[in-house]
Amino acid sequence: MDIIPHQPLAKSRDGVFRYIMLTGFVAGSLDALAAIFILSHGNAPAIFRFISSGIYGNEAFTGGSGMVLLGIALHYFIAFSFTIFYFTISKYVAVFHKNIFVSAMIYGLFIYVVMNLIVFSLFNVHIAHRTIVSIVRNTLILTICVAFPIVYSKQVYDSKS
Repeated sequence: MDIIPHQPLAKSRDGVFRYIMLTGFVAGSLDALAAIFILSHGNAPAIFRFISSGIYGNEAFTGGSGMVLLGIALHYFIAFSFTIFYFTISKYVAVFHKNIFVSAMIYGLFIYVVMNLIVFSLFNVHIAHRTIVSIVRNTLILTICVAFPIVYSKQVYDSKS
């Protein structure tokens, strides 16, 4: 007879930590691949130097591998931050309890707004002229590559008992 009730791994602290780590890595990787191949046509260093420019400004574009590595670290930090945020708030937001696709679309739009109106502004990141096409394309990338894996993973985590 167990004195301490057994809690399934998926609902334990270790379980949620593993879901968040895996989900953040998958979302960050999918987003990075989309940015590299869709936005920069295969120029990975340019993407990660752009991210580093949020801290170092134009110096990031002439920097070496250190700027690329910093950009990678910052990119994954952001992906993990959005993952943790969704895992934390989703239980309090009724719309996130409905359809997984609707939830992913809403969260993808939220990520786009936060990144473009708050993060880029705070860190003085220069964005080339935005067009309707670029806004839709970037929102779709964030929805498919970041928001959907996060929403799906949280739904799988919640379904485990």
